[in-house]
Amino acid sequence: MIHKIWFLDQIVKAGDFKTASSILGVTPSALTQSVKTLENHFEKTFLIREKGNIALTSEGQALLEKFSSVLEELEGLDQEYSEQDGPKKIRIGAYDSLAIRYLPKLYSNILEVNPNIKIDLQIGRSAELITLIHRGHLDMALVVAPQESDSYFTTPLAYNHLSIYTHKKNLDEKIDIHSLGVGCLRSESDGRQSFLLKALNLLGVKSKDLNVQTDSFEALLALCIEGKISAILPADLANRHSEQLVDVSDFYNAQEIKKQTQHELSLITRKNFPLKWREQIEECLREINIK
Repeated sequence: MIHKIWFLDQIVKAGDFKTASSILGVTPSALTQSVKTLENHFEKTFLIREKGNIALTSEGQALLEKFSSVLEELEGLDQEYSEQDGPKKIRIGAYDSLAIRYLPKLYSNILEVNPNIKIDLQIGRSAELITLIHRGHLDMALVVAPQESDSYFTTPLAYNHLSIYTHKKNLDEKIDIHSLGVGCLRSESDGRQSFLLKALNLLGVKSKDLNVQTDSFEALLALCIEGKISAILPADLANRHSEQLVDVSDFYNAQEIKKQTQHELSLITRKNFPLKWREQIEECLREINIK
């Protein structure tokens, strides 16, 4: 019976059955049945479910409080064995250009540590990935400029900056840079990040005048390489194609763009992810010299 009480505690901490299922490695239906068995045994209702949300009843709260010391011991044992055995699957989030660039090397390094591990990769923008970490749907993510949080640890990795680029042939053919369309990342749910707004302001480009907006730096890069647009890109991404692309910020009198659009790339890791394995991933990222 104690493991069913522990399941109840983990469901409450996770916030929903799906997240708890992913963390515990137990199907949602098994967790649902566990709670029902517990409620039938005590003839009380411990959990209320409405429209995907859960709420602990007063009886449920009282039950968890009575077993709090036991639950703490179980939590410690679970953490100890997780440290020894390691996770069977690591759920990682990153935006597309970082995933394309670093995942093969990162995966190879992880396999050297544990050849049986599986990777679940979520592609998304920073705000989306941070939300998934908060909800327990990801173990870690590579994100830009995360705020401090009680939900995750933050490990700074590298700095980058933005500029505006076009294909060299546009300059060779003396095409008016200002006649080309401009592409940029679209706004996230909470608006554009400050360094993107600064880039647009320094370039004198208004959001309504953007010709291409997308969630993908890789899509902007492809259009830029085709010579169709000028694109606001991270310097590290554009520099990988320096034989084709050229920084044209001087055409926009945007000499301050490098300084004012600098931003930090960080690894964020959920707080209850095993410390040993968080450190292993951080070491893997250092070995591949992520930047």
